This record gives sequence, structure tokens and C-alpha cells, in this order.
Amino acid sequence: MSEELAKDIHNVIAQGEGPNVEFKSSFRWVYHQGKANKAPDLSILKTIAGFMNFEGGGTLLLGIDDDLNILDWKKTRALLKAKSR
Repeated sequence: MSEELAKDIHNVIAQGEGPNVEFKSSFRWVYHQGKANKAPDLSILKTIAGFMNFEGGGTLLLGIDDDLNILDWKKTRALLKAKSR
């Protein structure tokens, strides 16, 4: 990731969620339960649909928790690799 892009993402994260910014921890791994979700997170699909209908669009960042921490995606990557085989 370029340094410029990294700065922009960190600025978006620091400002927190808002009407056109949403954070989701993962689309397959449930961090607070410590296990995989068998189906993709429907709230992510609803967020995408909402942003598509919002005049200004929106930004969805995956891998950010409610405390604005950037999460490790090793478990999500492992799930994706297992599905692609």
C-alpha cells in the first residue's frame, strides 16, 4: 500500500463512522465469538446497498473494529483459501 493511501485510510479511521463511512471487522470471521461465520455478513451487503442508494456514496472499510483498531485478517484469509480449493 502506498504511503499516501495509508495516510488517507488512517485519517478516515481516526474520524470514525458517520453517515457515509462504515467499519466492519470481517465478512466471514466473528471476532467476538472466535469462529467462522458460515455465510457472508448480511450487514455488509446492506451497507453496500445503502451506499449505492446514497447520493454521495460511501466508504466501507473491512478489518476495523468498534474501537477503531485495525484487525489481523489471517483467519479471514485462511477461510478464503480453504473455500477456493
